[in-house]
Amino acid sequence: MGLKVAIAKIISSAIQESFRIAKAEIYPNYSKETRVFYPPGVDSVPVDGKDQGLTIEVGTSGKTACVGVSPVPVAESGEIRIYSRDEAGELKASVHCKANGDIEVVSTDGKIAIDNDTEKLKVIMNDLMKEIKDIVTIGSPSVHTIKPTTKVKFDALDVRINNLLKES
Repeated sequence: MGLKVAIAKIISSAIQESFRIAKAEIYPNYSKETRVFYPPGVDSVPVDGKDQGLTIEVGTSGKTACVGVSPVPVAESGEIRIYSRDEAGELKASVHCKANGDIEVVSTDGKIAIDNDTEKLKVIMNDLMKEIKDIVTIGSPSVHTIKPTTKVKFDALDVRINNLLKES
């Protein structure tokens, strides 16, 4: 008995009994339901009709496993990229860990939230902008204020922060 391996087009997928099951077209006019396997820590849904998977027939059971789904390659040697797409297959968000140590986080239509159990970056940035805009100095003359053009620049920065970050 030989090992049966094929690159299959993912027709559809669904969750069944706690497993992701994909209907994979292994050959023209021949499709089979397969369990989809990903590396630990990765949860993904193939885009119906847009993705391909490597299918392997398991033992003599006649069952087939899909071991990964192929994306359009972007990552280069030593890199990893995690991304999400809409139902049409269009990129919506990605995290790209590059070989030079850079990390690129992109959201094509949305905002980015960075927080932990105790703090949210957007709240900190908004609080910082508020404090900068409300600065009051002491000394003579008794009341100093920020120049109106400077306040306009701080307001513009505040808008940019709010356009980039969201409160999760």
